[in-house]
Amino acid sequence: MESSLDELIASTGKTLNESKEKLSVNAGAFHLVHCGGRRAGIDSRIDEVAKEIKAAAGDIPFIVEFTFGEYGYEQDGINTCGGLMLSFTGFSK
Repeated sequence: MESSLDELIASTGKTLNESKEKLSVNAGAFHLVHCGGRRAGIDSRIDEVAKEIKAAAGDIPFIVEFTFGEYGYEQDGINTCGGLMLSFTGFSK
């Protein structure tokens, strides 16, 4: 797990845009889970993350939470623990 601060910040807007592209319909809202470890590392530059998300979300409402201990599964269906993770979900209207 290695990334620069600039990469951590820029990846939030990039990831949200990639998530939007995968949706078959326009999202009505987003639920964005951002790793607490990433948040701690970004520290006083967190306002730049908010700007990235706002630019990518446009007029679509969103909520962001910062969590620790991100668990999920990969395409193989095996549970895994990630680090420095972003987990973005779009909800349709």
